[in-house]
Amino acid sequence: MNSVDLDDVKVVAEFDEIKEMVEQDRQIGDRSYLAMWRRYRQRVLIAMSSQAFAQLNGINVISYYAPMVFEQAGWIGREAILMTGINGIIYVLSTVPTWYLVDVWGRRAILMSGAAVMAVALTATGWFMYVDQIYTPNAVVVCVIVFNAAFGFSWGPIPWLYPPEIMPLAFRAKGVSMSTATNWLFNWLVGQVTPVLQDVIKWRLYPMHAFFCCCSFVLVYFLYPETMGIPLEEMDVVFGEGTDPADIEFREIHRSAERPSNDDDDSETSSLVRGRRPRSYDSPAGSRLSSPAPNQGWLGAVFGRRKVGDAYQAVPSGGDHA
Repeated sequence: MNSVDLDDVKVVAEFDEIKEMVEQDRQIGDRSYLAMWRRYRQRVLIAMSSQAFAQLNGINVISYYAPMVFEQAGWIGREAILMTGINGIIYVLSTVPTWYLVDVWGRRAILMSGAAVMAVALTATGWFMYVDQIYTPNAVVVCVIVFNAAFGFSWGPIPWLYPPEIMPLAFRAKGVSMSTATNWLFNWLVGQVTPVLQDVIKWRLYPMHAFFCCCSFVLVYFLYPETMGIPLEEMDVVFGEGTDPADIEFREIHRSAERPSNDDDDSETSSLVRGRRPRSYDSPAGSRLSSPAPNQGWLGAVFGRRKVGDAYQAVPSGGDHA
């Protein structure tokens, strides 16, 4: 994948790291949902919240009831159905840029930018319906298309990518199953209450979902760590886990048993995989992940953790690690 030989020191080091993590996962006896919740509650809640807000941000108000939305804005019959089809095509096309930008901009930037654009588009949709002028039908179509494109670019694909990334291998399937169940639960909830709310609060429905978009922006900004460029094996450190002496001792014992001693201990490979200590983590792929900033209450924990990816930097070849 990285256009290097199988014997490259970074490939060997990363392979050793993956074997280490698999061995650690095999030591976990209880793999129940309760055990996952007790040990990885924060990650489970983040995974579930991403799927919950994917629904609360209003996509199914448009997807399920688009003809009703356009009729409410002034489009009639066949025209409303045509606008729905055009909107769906744009929705699909908007997912394409994310394939390339997800590892350029990062997950956080895509989610936050999408939430901001969706909030503006939904607020404008409600406003144009409220004023009910001659330009309202066209204005609502534009706003809905912008909203759908923003969702397809951000909260459509990323909540399906993010949970598998942050969950540990031993509980990945269970964690993803809970996040997916959350998606369908809120999908059902939104689908059931939307027709009622359209009759009761009318145009106010759209600013209400804009509020949820703002909530999702704040949630991502404060609580979602960036995972771009960070190997799955390093996620424990991203969340401040796996850095206690017991975990480090396990890794050192396993590494000593797996790798025979030789006179080349100061080689680049050795420098990449040995000597990890609490609060400083050397990646097997030649990179270093510094730990979150010291905890100063919940604000310190949040702000220290939200940009963990920024600290993930290359380690100079052959350098000493603190």
